[in-house]
Amino acid sequence: PRILALDEPTSMLDPLGKARVFDVLRDLNRRYGITVIFSGHDTERIAELADRIVVMQDGGIALEGRPSDVLQGTDLLEKAGVRLPETTRLMDLLRKDGVWKGPLPTTLEEAYAHLARALREKGVPHRPLPRERRRAVRPVSVEPIIRVRDLHHVYPGGVEALKGIDLDVYPGEDVALIGQNGSGKTTLARHLAGLLKPTNKEAEITAAGLDVRRARMPEVVRRVGYVFQIPEHQIFHSITHEELEFGLRNLGFPEDEIRRRVDDVLRLLEIEEYRDEWPLSLDRGKRFRVALGSILTIDPEIVIVDEPTTGQDWKDSLYVCEILKKLNLDQGKTIMIITHEMDLVAAFATRVIVMCQGQILLDGTPKEVFSEPDTLKRTWVQPPQITRLSQRLSRFGVPPDILTIGEMYGCLVEGMKGG
Repeated sequence: PRILALDEPTSMLDPLGKARVFDVLRDLNRRYGITVIFSGHDTERIAELADRIVVMQDGGIALEGRPSDVLQGTDLLEKAGVRLPETTRLMDLLRKDGVWKGPLPTTLEEAYAHLARALREKGVPHRPLPRERRRAVRPVSVEPIIRVRDLHHVYPGGVEALKGIDLDVYPGEDVALIGQNGSGKTTLARHLAGLLKPTNKEAEITAAGLDVRRARMPEVVRRVGYVFQIPEHQIFHSITHEELEFGLRNLGFPEDEIRRRVDDVLRLLEIEEYRDEWPLSLDRGKRFRVALGSILTIDPEIVIVDEPTTGQDWKDSLYVCEILKKLNLDQGKTIMIITHEMDLVAAFATRVIVMCQGQILLDGTPKEVFSEPDTLKRTWVQPPQITRLSQRLSRFGVPPDILTIGEMYGCLVEGMKGG
């Protein structure tokens, strides 16, 4: 074809898969002259690949032009729910504060060039910078809520997905499970939820005091809630409130308790207006909330969510992560998410577990894990863009383990203002 149109072609892919798709699209365009049109939310990669960006809002075109032109309209883009590259958002803050006066960069390389030039002249204060505080992980005095020992799993056909996993997760942790597709993340998570059984007799899996290997599923779902990557795989009722009621009815809850819990969860997830709608008619973000809601009505101690932001825009992605963080902080629930969105991991997780070829490669706080870029390369995982920028700027005194835009802004603004 002379024109190739793709709808969210990389939304469910890991970083390696995304890179391969974008390489193919670039090759088709440049070598064969094929016009490529694709929709997506990954503005960081789109800014590097596209010749032209069209921003749509409320059924119309809000902005269009070259990436370098479109990304200057930060206020309009944020209002439209567009996720700006982290370096662009950083430079926008510096520009609004009067520290930066040039055009906004669209790529990491451009941002590095601008900041390196400024810092070469003025430098960064060499005093300790205020750090974002995260709750401590792995408290020694508390028993783990999840305990895994010597877990192996071999799929039919001989694919060895897990190779002797040992893992402790403690009550109230907010854990991100990351790694390349096929690294074993989902296989591990499904064992914790009782959806898969170990293929070795020596394996041990306990969750909230329950031996998951031998327990009946009604016992497991009371303690461990699992939300699938594709919501449609677990939504089967034709009305939203019936979907949220199903688990409670199956577990024998009384009618008044069912009504109370469903109403509470509908309010929490802000989907009350859709209670009588067909769930599959809703957009991707609302469908995910319905799937999550069907778990939350049961009120499990552990909530495991597989790719909670896949195919969603930036606003919906932030909303989902804030809901999960609220459950973690306000209700003390242990949260585990599987994700490829490293900036969200940096912003919300207290602990990061990196998997590679069926084993745990790294395990620590976001700062500890993202400070190992060479090890992460084995999994095709990159630290967040803002962290990669801090590592590039470390030669000028910038701490190399910065996780968020706010942290980087606080580091740079005084040095660039005062010299």
